[in-house]
Amino acid sequence: VGGSQGIVEDHTIGDGREGYCNLNLTSVSLDQNRLLRTLDVQNCPNLSGTLNVKNCLNIENIYAFGSGITDISLPAAGYIKKLQLPETMTKLVIENQPYLQDDELQLTSLANLTDVAISNCNLINTHELLDKLILFTVDSEDPNDTVQRYKIKHLKLDNLKFGDKDANEGVTLEYMH
Repeated sequence: VGGSQGIVEDHTIGDGREGYCNLNLTSVSLDQNRLLRTLDVQNCPNLSGTLNVKNCLNIENIYAFGSGITDISLPAAGYIKKLQLPETMTKLVIENQPYLQDDELQLTSLANLTDVAISNCNLINTHELLDKLILFTVDSEDPNDTVQRYKIKHLKLDNLKFGDKDANEGVTLEYMH
């Protein structure tokens, strides 16, 4: 899907309704759509790789549950208020997003995350997020659906310390089950 529609404020390609699936969408090019406020690519499982919205300076809402994206490139600073990300995410970098609150940062699962960096997002409780990362368990009735090994290669969270090491410097967190 091309990004030449510079006046689009709401770009809905996907849908969160149960049973909806768009197998045709494999990429999204948004160029520099400065008016874009909402992007919905829910249930587009063939959309994979990095979702690049870094030049969409006014983006507020991103709905990507059910997509295949592994990373998201956000504006360097912005107005993100809602961020719904799929279980396929391997990297999560959120910086300078002062409007994003804990309950509006939603990840389907933490199972595939290996790199996490969150800074200058004052409404995100980094202590709570760290607890979720450390205490991660799969909430499933399927006995085969358990995490055996979970590793965060790079973890950077504001206002945390590990002994004498500041988490702003980056630490490695490894969990084995």
